[in-house]
Amino acid sequence: MELRHLRYFEAIAATGNVTRAAATLHISQPSLSQAIKELEAEVGMPLLVRGPRGSVLTEAGREFIKHASDILERVSAARDASRRAAHGAAGQLVVAVTGSSVFDVVPELIRQAAEHMPEVSLRLVEMLTDKQIEALYARRVDVAIGRALRNEPGLTSRVIARRSFMVAVHVRHPLARQRSITLDDLRNEPLITPQRRLGPGFHAQLMTLLTRAKLNLQIAHEVTHMPTVLGLVAAGLGLGIVSDELRDLEVRDVVYRPLFEGHDALELAVSWRLDNPSVALAQFVGLCRNPSSLEIPHAP
Repeated sequence: MELRHLRYFEAIAATGNVTRAAATLHISQPSLSQAIKELEAEVGMPLLVRGPRGSVLTEAGREFIKHASDILERVSAARDASRRAAHGAAGQLVVAVTGSSVFDVVPELIRQAAEHMPEVSLRLVEMLTDKQIEALYARRVDVAIGRALRNEPGLTSRVIARRSFMVAVHVRHPLARQRSITLDDLRNEPLITPQRRLGPGFHAQLMTLLTRAKLNLQIAHEVTHMPTVLGLVAAGLGLGIVSDELRDLEVRDVVYRPLFEGHDALELAVSWRLDNPSVALAQFVGLCRNPSSLEIPHAP
């Protein structure tokens, strides 16, 4: 049984006449009659009763046409969806995001994708940076949003925002009275930072700042989640070094002060495989061409 058999039968059911159906289909009447005989032979029973006034569906034919029409509609929908996907107008993108990025450009990027790519479904998966790299190589995700990936063969990154280091300070700490904090201010302070494996880009840039300043600061606590940094600061266990993505996250007894040497020191990027042929991916990345359009203003 071929799709043409279903289309031919549907045309006869719609017109009630083999001759008119053949004209509609732009085929000869004998060819149409032969195709219907083939269909009836495969079904194993008559689907039409032919008479002088046209063709009438049998009981089996009336049941068959329901399913035939449904199949043809599904095939048509599948064809249209495939064409839209080929042009980037439909499909699904799996997007890996870091926990901190959801406080930043991700909401605005999702809004823009919904506006410009309405038939493309985005599935977000939270992942640490090292897991993002693994997932990109394994093709489990199409694109990753987090720290820029450097020196990763086959992957590329586009910076979509620049972020600065901030210091989370207990409101009663003397440094809370300052408008900004320098690395030298932190020399004798217990510090709370995310573990290196959670944010290798964040950690590497912080170490670069410390090396330039020739400082060996006291890392008192390393935690597994960025919000945990704020909780320990609120408990008075030290000062937290965080990205300014979190400064709108209000935590009781915690205030944020910019780290003087850490302005624009962090890069937030979108990363993907160079050999991913997805048109939807290209469109999604295209939304990131103007980083300023993704910037979310922070409260002063």
